[in-house]
Amino acid sequence: MKKQGRNALFFQESEGFCVSSVEIQILQMSLEVDSLARFGGGRGVGFCILFLMVGAVIGGVLGELLRSVDALQSFVPYLVSTHPILNLAPFTLNLYVMSFTLGFSLSLNIMSILGLLIALYLFRKF
Repeated sequence: MKKQGRNALFFQESEGFCVSSVEIQILQMSLEVDSLARFGGGRGVGFCILFLMVGAVIGGVLGELLRSVDALQSFVPYLVSTHPILNLAPFTLNLYVMSFTLGFSLSLNIMSILGLLIALYLFRKF
């Protein structure tokens, strides 16, 4: 190993390979980026989004099921009333052979937000 000064490049030879400190730092940075992209025990961001969406849907369905329980009629309307968060108007693309209509609406209620929070907790825990 040759080393000159505190911030100088050093080379490490082992088994016929010569690796510089810059190459080691680049490798460490790529490993850090990879670990940031794959959080939650090695699962990716796409899996996290899917997990959160499933949690929100299950929370919303549970809220709708609670609507039919007579003992909870006093506060269930607060749990299941939806609040529009995002609403994109439908857009139609006419290609003369076929047409596509695409729109998006996000309306959450307290039960779906509770489902999101539980799904996030479970995702981080397991």
